[in-house]
Parts: sequence; C-alpha cells; structure tokens
Amino acid sequence: MLLRHRGDLLAANERNALFEVQKENQMDDVAFLYPPLRVMLGYFGFSKLKNDQAFQQRFNQALNRLHERDVISDLQRKQGLKIYPKMNSPR
Repeated sequence: MLLRHRGDLLAANERNALFEVQKENQMDDVAFLYPPLRVMLGYFGFSKLKNDQAFQQRFNQALNRLHERDVISDLQRKQGLKIYPKMNSPR
C-alpha cells in the first residue's frame, strides 16, 4: 500500500519490507524510521509431544558453532540482512 501511495506510514517487519522495497526498485522513495518500534528475535520451535531434548541440545550446539565461525553473519551479509548480535538461550 505504501509503494502504491495508498498510505504515508507503514509498520512492518524490517526484513520483509526491505525485500519488497528493493524488489520494486523503490529504495529512494521510502524512508525507514529509527529506532524500531520493537525488535523481535527469531526462534526455532520443537515438538512438545516428541520432547527430544538430546536433539534440541545437538541443534543448539550446531547453531552456536555456526555463530562462532561467523557463518550466520556471512549468510546475513550475503543476503543483505541486518545483523543482530547472538543472543543467549533463555533457558
């Protein structure tokens, strides 16, 4: 709607909005306002029924290794994504 001039302001997920604006080649027509209203960190969900804690631990270890080796930040950079700092698990 914003890109079609049907509104003046849009609250949206930054990653998705940036993708759409770039896809439409309208980066010069849109201003991203800062600071963000809220930063939502992604997460992975695991089945409560299966409750495979050994798998969850292996998954978390593998993901942490990707972070430690900067694989995640390299992928984010290559895809033009905003790089957020690694967060510790809430558990």
